[in-house]
Amino acid sequence: MDDLSMEDVDNFDVAHAVEHATWPNNVPDREVVIEADDQDNDSAIGIQTLASSRGSLASSIMDYRVENGRTYHRYKDGKYNIPNDEKEIERLDLQHTLFLLTFSDKLGMAPPCDKGASAGHVLDIGTGTGIWAIDFGDEHPEAEVRGIDLSPVQPDFLPPNVRFEIADFEEPWPFGRHFDYIHSRMMNSSVGDWNEYIRKCYE
Repeated sequence: MDDLSMEDVDNFDVAHAVEHATWPNNVPDREVVIEADDQDNDSAIGIQTLASSRGSLASSIMDYRVENGRTYHRYKDGKYNIPNDEKEIERLDLQHTLFLLTFSDKLGMAPPCDKGASAGHVLDIGTGTGIWAIDFGDEHPEAEVRGIDLSPVQPDFLPPNVRFEIADFEEPWPFGRHFDYIHSRMMNSSVGDWNEYIRKCYE
């Protein structure tokens, strides 16, 4: 029975195996007691659930519009004509990987993207899935990274120095602060007035 061929396995009789199996006879009889644990201090997210962690977002923002089997953001509906569904999320993450391959594993060519550079306050405009902001926050733990987008598709579990907001960068900026580094990429179809966009970045 040590060397079974595939033919032997196919013809193997389970009942015969159970009947002739040797079972350990020195296992003591014990009653297993399972106690409920009311503590939640070993949970990664505490008593907050994924559903409640998004509770601060208005339900209308999370109520995506469905068209031709694809979902689209509700906030500023129609302003950005690309879907926000799983297929698009995968495309954006693949695009990020292609950028890393192109730039020799760097998050960009600007000096704040150098590993070990001090970045301060960072804004990622059109953050999409948030993957750039998350990677930047991991590489620069001293930085405060904020990503904004029209669509809430970013993950819930983030580095402590990264946060996301639903905002339209073409509206007055609500940040109340200057940024040391402002990052955006692939925004060609999103910016209506480039002069205004650049002006806001330098204000």
